[in-house]
Amino acid sequence: MSRLTDGQTPELRQVLSAIEECRRRVAGSPDWIFCYSWIVDEYERQYGVRFHQSRLQQLAKSGLLRPDASVHGGNRRYYRLVAA
Repeated sequence: MSRLTDGQTPELRQVLSAIEECRRRVAGSPDWIFCYSWIVDEYERQYGVRFHQSRLQQLAKSGLLRPDASVHGGNRRYYRLVAA
């Protein structure tokens, strides 16, 4: 969580928390790639609502996520956590 700045909304902090929890439970690897559909259920479990996938783009623009060029089928955008 310390990678977030004061300018980021509580929702973005929550999205990052859900991403980090999924990484801990599923992969544990700092090089783990993910997409919105893999994170949204964990976010809903933690906070009782869903978030819009544009929040991942916001985190990427702020430098906390990095878009990944890998293709896994479909129209999904994949991301990686940026090392702290």
